[in-house]
Amino acid sequence: MMDRTKDWLTELQEGFASDNPAYAAAYERQKFVLALIQMRKAQGLTQGEVAKRMGIPQSRIGQIEGKPWTVSLDRISGYAKALGARFELVTQDDELRKVA
Repeated sequence: MMDRTKDWLTELQEGFASDNPAYAAAYERQKFVLALIQMRKAQGLTQGEVAKRMGIPQSRIGQIEGKPWTVSLDRISGYAKALGARFELVTQDDELRKVA
């Protein structure tokens, strides 16, 4: 999966370079989820264990990790919480702030 994820990340990064806001948002979401995957693995947790903590099917964790641009920020926030992490979304001008 990681090779495919890196391919998507490269594509998103190239789109990001074109100043397309949709690509920029997807790229940042992908980077955040990659960090969560590393955190999950460092804690020795499987996708199934994280899913159990969240009360969702393991297939949803696969979707979050494989296609994060297709899931809500609330779902990603729940994933972060299941790992004991804090999820914070801040705009560049800091007008919108979400802490979960």
